[in-house]
Amino acid sequence: MNATIVAISATKVPNHANRADRPLDGPLTLALFSFTNDICFSTGGMIYVNDDILIRRIDGAGQVTTWAF
Repeated sequence: MNATIVAISATKVPNHANRADRPLDGPLTLALFSFTNDICFSTGGMIYVNDDILIRRIDGAGQVTTWAF
């Protein structure tokens, strides 16, 4: 099997026109969550959320960043 590992950590997921008002990344007050399954907390104060096929991080300032998909 040929596979390539691509670094996507902390990159922004592009927004789609049909949800421009509810981006995946950005302020927590606007971020769209679809199918939240699990949540965990890090010792550094970060929150990690399993949202369907995405792993998303919420930092102490309330910014959501998609870390893996």
